[in-house]
Amino acid sequence: MFLRWNKSPLSSAPDRIICIYGPPGSGKSILASAIVDRLWTDKFSALFFAFSSMNTNQQKPNGLIRSLLWQLVKIVIQEQNTSILSTLMLRGQPTTSDLWIGLSEMAALVSEPVYCIIDGMDEGLDSLSDLLQRILAFLEARSNFRFILLGRQHSFHQTDSIQHKI
Repeated sequence: MFLRWNKSPLSSAPDRIICIYGPPGSGKSILASAIVDRLWTDKFSALFFAFSSMNTNQQKPNGLIRSLLWQLVKIVIQEQNTSILSTLMLRGQPTTSDLWIGLSEMAALVSEPVYCIIDGMDEGLDSLSDLLQRILAFLEARSNFRFILLGRQHSFHQTDSIQHKI
């Protein structure tokens, strides 16, 4: 299923998300690392984030967005990303909405395929359904992005619109 999903031209936002779930200790994090390594080996841009109940910076969507934004900075031409980052910093402490806007603006500067791998979806403290809605809205505007979400099965009970699940 993953190989079919990865090779097919997917047009809708929900089709560009795949959820991989399993019980604790089943190898989801190892699989996430292997996927990232393979994408990098194949010269694809892959952004990675892991929610963690052990680290407060890795429990909230702000940590996710900041991490993806920082990784995306390395892909975008410096003159363009500097303007976006300066605007974010001049506003003071950015809100979650500000960060999503910054991420979307930065993503608009990338034309190549980009994969966002997010592990530990069940370990984030905020509402998963809100995060999924934000991801779907982001994907509506960015057809070259795909998301691979990993976590325990219970974390994906509100993902009816997402057809690709393993």
